[in-house]
Amino acid sequence: MDTAFPWVLVTPASKTPPDNGGLGFGPRLLNTGATRLGHSFEIEKRMTGLYDITEDRSSCGVGFITRKDGLQTHDVLQMGHKALCRVPHRGGMSSTGVGDGAGISVDLSLNFFSKLVGQELKQDEFGVGNFFLPADDEPRQRAKRLIEDKLAEFGFEVLLRRRVPVNNEAIEPRGVHLQLPIRQWVFAAPEGLSGAEVDARLHECLLAMEEAGYTDETLIGFYPLSLSTRLQVLKGRLSSWEIVPITRI
Repeated sequence: MDTAFPWVLVTPASKTPPDNGGLGFGPRLLNTGATRLGHSFEIEKRMTGLYDITEDRSSCGVGFITRKDGLQTHDVLQMGHKALCRVPHRGGMSSTGVGDGAGISVDLSLNFFSKLVGQELKQDEFGVGNFFLPADDEPRQRAKRLIEDKLAEFGFEVLLRRRVPVNNEAIEPRGVHLQLPIRQWVFAAPEGLSGAEVDARLHECLLAMEEAGYTDETLIGFYPLSLSTRLQVLKGRLSSWEIVPITRI
């Protein structure tokens, strides 16, 4: 894959078995019945209610859309929305009509983020981080400091902080209170680094954030969705056709 291509990765939640460890909604870390966090294990052929663990066709629905000419255009996002509208059967839904989760991964728009921060940005010289944060104010503020401290520690300069705007009128009303706000940081890459060097430094930064955040029991709810110079991930407790309209992308 040429990483310069604009692309949309469509990821409605999978129907996971009851004993999978509760990985939550959105893209799954394991393929049902095949691997568990990268380690192979034998499939025990059994039925759990209506779920058949040997039928891996009931796992995530995923779509991949790109332009071969490499142009960043909004029609790619529109096609991504159409793709999501065609795979609702790959996700679950509660008895009240609320989806069990959907997400979309899109490349970073140079024009959009340049306008957002008020300066011209160049590819590979800036990045975006999207996060879920704790619900309570005190741990949420500490999670914000954790993110900023780690970005600074690894040489990334914060250009913008914001709460990603959403359109709650675009989703099932009974699901509005279940949505988690996405907090976003836009940052400049360290001077003198480019390409793979920036990616490597940012990956180390992400690992440091996760090590600090996941080992602190008071920061329950801290969860990085994406931290990248190439793409951003948006997700929520949604049905597949709701993720694009609610995020207004």
